[in-house]
Amino acid sequence: MNETENTLKFGVFMLALYYFKALTTVRREKASWQGKDDRPDGPVVRPITLERRRLASEQKAVEARRLELHKVRSCYLRVVAAFFLSPHFD
Repeated sequence: MNETENTLKFGVFMLALYYFKALTTVRREKASWQGKDDRPDGPVVRPITLERRRLASEQKAVEARRLELHKVRSCYLRVVAAFFLSPHFD
């Protein structure tokens, strides 16, 4: 009998948990369906956060360094190749 009671208590707990989870989901979806945050000409444009701007600028800096390094390496390889392929190299 004790095991049955514990199983029933656990079942009721899980039903309550699923109920509140579903209730939260329905409220969130209802708010998105109503379009309270939408403007007549489109969705709300949220400003970019300072952290996201910093990450974007860091990513641009990484890409710029990569391109500069590629330019330097290709220039170096051209100079080395020209030196070794020149007729004066013996």
